[in-house]
Amino acid sequence: MEYNGVIISGYPLCGKSTLARELGKTLNWRVHSVGDIFKNEWKRFHQKNNISFEDYWKSVSIEDNRKVDKETRKKFEEKNLVGDFRYAVSCKGLNIFTVFVTANSDVQIERAIKSGRYDGKSIDEIKKILNERIEYETQVGKQLYGKDYDFKDPKNYNLIINLGELNNEKAVNLIKTSMANGKLSKIYFACSIAGGRDFEHLYPEIINHLKKHGEVLTEIFSHKKILEMDSQISDVEIFDRDIEWINESQLIAAEVSQPSLGVGFEIGTALSKGKKVLCLYKNQQNRNLSAMISGNKNIYIIRYDDLEEAKQKIDKFFNNPKTNSS
Repeated sequence: MEYNGVIISGYPLCGKSTLARELGKTLNWRVHSVGDIFKNEWKRFHQKNNISFEDYWKSVSIEDNRKVDKETRKKFEEKNLVGDFRYAVSCKGLNIFTVFVTANSDVQIERAIKSGRYDGKSIDEIKKILNERIEYETQVGKQLYGKDYDFKDPKNYNLIINLGELNNEKAVNLIKTSMANGKLSKIYFACSIAGGRDFEHLYPEIINHLKKHGEVLTEIFSHKKILEMDSQISDVEIFDRDIEWINESQLIAAEVSQPSLGVGFEIGTALSKGKKVLCLYKNQQNRNLSAMISGNKNIYIIRYDDLEEAKQKIDKFFNNPKTNSS
């Protein structure tokens, strides 16, 4: 799929603007920063009066936010534009590739201190300010685009990137690859290993089908001798290996028909890192899917009776990963 532009959204002080500039330079596309519009306004009229950026931001009316969003949408109606922009939903329908940027809190704190905007504030105070800002921006998004809209929801984006784990060069390459392929580049397939292998006959076919949509990092998990293979290395080595694969992936596809502590941990880890999570569950008479999975709105769930149905629903998910569970 050929995209007309890229919007980079995300949490404050994660490096959205810098990444947008680097991507624009690499693609030789124009760059538009909505964040810079508000930052420059604050610097010109408010910074000298000792008004913090957060206090200024809260004073911006909903109508002014809506006006900026409409003007930004007009810019994205033209091709070859990269922008950092909180509410990417305003450009829905314009064939835009959307990226959500996260970072660990220590990265945000480091960037906050370097910005000079929080001089005299303790780390705890800065954390509180940033958390309040995220909550405020969430509420602004709901006022602009409806109570069900949450700019932090992974299903609103094509790709999630943690800039605490990837530098800008790797992030730019990942975005380019994902745009070129029109698919998620790397997939972590999770399944029960030590918890039981009742459904292992399904794993190879599911993995082979997932490979049509990206590179599966954990094909080894479908091997019939995986327990024997893992017994050759320590638990610490297994943990470090699997976490590294999760960090490298953009999607966790978990077959959850067999209850597994390990798979549950992998899903929780992936969600905490802002990864997309797809769970596949084979319908069973005597076993229900845990409500901690089925009740989580950030998890896409595929329920299936046979492999053909699972494959069709996997394709449907990749063709439109922003849809609800099936």
